[in-house]
Amino acid sequence: TSLIPKGDIIASVAGRIIHLLSLSTGQLIRTLTGHSSVVNSIAFSVDGRILASGSYSDDYTIKLWEVAT
Repeated sequence: TSLIPKGDIIASVAGRIIHLLSLSTGQLIRTLTGHSSVVNSIAFSVDGRILASGSYSDDYTIKLWEVAT
């Protein structure tokens, strides 16, 4: 799990799916899908606008996600 600096959103990984959740309410904000294999790592950019996710099991990709959209 990774926290946006000074923000209200956390990211949680469940296999190939990333969930963005509100830290204050626990509500699901958004679900991110696109990896064809297990997501092994996630990290927010310093400004919290971009989430990077990496899968090095089978699909060997890094994806960049705009958190707001």
